Amino acid sequence: MQGSGTSLANGGGMWRGRAHRLVRRVVRRSAERDDGSPKSQGGFSLVEVMIATGLLAGGVAALLQLFLVAARATSDSRDATYATVLALQKIEELRAAPFDAVTETTEYLDARGTALAGGTRGALYERRWAVEPLPADPADAVAITVVVSRRGAPDRAVRLATIRTRRGE
Repeated sequence: MQGSGTSLANGGGMWRGRAHRLVRRVVRRSAERDDGSPKSQGGFSLVEVMIATGLLAGGVAALLQLFLVAARATSDSRDATYATVLALQKIEELRAAPFDAVTETTEYLDARGTALAGGTRGALYERRWAVEPLPADPADAVAITVVVSRRGAPDRAVRLATIRTRRGE
């Protein structure tokens, strides 16, 4: 094998040098664009980062809005439930009262549903009720109506009504 240029004794040095130069040339060309300018080293451009940040901010803002709407709905639902309980309590109280006690009254309640004697200061709810004779049978039946609303929000009032007859006494 002498004279062929490849000697096993020197580990094929001639071929190793050519292969090394070829690999360097391929690596150098892969790091360049077609016009010879260097390619970027990877990663994200500033425009891509700004777009991703904008999308993330929009998503977070939408979730925050959804959270606020859900919190408001929960608060309104709690108020409506509590107003319904206050109305039911008053209806039961009026059904237990003597039949001839016909009244129309308003009272103001605190956060625990306790009637306030000294006016509207500290009142959270307003409870109005009326006990009126039923036009179809004024001697034997009355209509009881109770309306409870949170102060400052009369458009979300709870209205309950029932009829009580003398036969029920």
